[in-house]
Amino acid sequence: MIFSLLSRLTKLKGSPPTTTSLINMSTSSTLFFVEHHVLDKEAWGEFFGKTLTAVKDKSPEDAAVDPIWGGNKVLLTSSSVDKDETLCLWQLPAGSTKADCQDFVDMSTGRAPIVKNIVYEVQGSMGIQNLNHETYIKDLQKLTKEGSVQGFADDGELWFVHHNIPDKAVWDAMFGEKVGLVKGKSTSKGITEAWEVGDGAKAVMWCGLGDGDAVCLWSMPKGTTESDFQARIDKFCGTASKNDGFKLEPSTFIGGCLVHPDFYAQEAIAYANSVSI
Repeated sequence: MIFSLLSRLTKLKGSPPTTTSLINMSTSSTLFFVEHHVLDKEAWGEFFGKTLTAVKDKSPEDAAVDPIWGGNKVLLTSSSVDKDETLCLWQLPAGSTKADCQDFVDMSTGRAPIVKNIVYEVQGSMGIQNLNHETYIKDLQKLTKEGSVQGFADDGELWFVHHNIPDKAVWDAMFGEKVGLVKGKSTSKGITEAWEVGDGAKAVMWCGLGDGDAVCLWSMPKGTTESDFQARIDKFCGTASKNDGFKLEPSTFIGGCLVHPDFYAQEAIAYANSVSI
């Protein structure tokens, strides 16, 4: 596990819920979430192709420590359906800063005008506890050899949303309310019903990125439109955030076989039951 849930819950018992309560308790690494805003799709595709070639014929063990990773570990990658956006979750050594990750990512992508890299440090999370670099590598190699990844195990479609938070106090109040509604629930379906986000909508992942930003993944019913997703998320968040969302291309969800609404629910419910409301 990336995080020690037991350690986290021990420290949180009896404390009020806020988005800064869910801190990465690991002392061996630091997590960073990167949004790649693609400026040149063809060149970006060629760059990613070179990454695939670098690990294609290596053993999983050798591929995991290939120089292309710079001594770091990538846990998750996905792209929007229109290929305008690519998302990555990175694990860097303990003590690494946002500037360290920014330099590494910019250097890796060649500092060329093919993509704009926006780096955020992950300061809290739910639903990513099972992600690891080794599984990511195996998924990446499966893509190179078979043309497909293990993929998302749920039956819904994956949607991503970036929450821009103008007022942290308002966001924390909303967050606390949602945590309270989860308390006592036992399943992902129970969370969906409590949050009134509509049939088939299931939370998959949440990462807090500081006072002004957060990102989430949702599993949505097949056929969900952009306007429907936007309406559901805007209703869910109220005035706490401005929400920018898009659908993810399932064939690009590398490492994502280890995220699932049930895993999110387990962690969210454990957290809700550990704090005072």
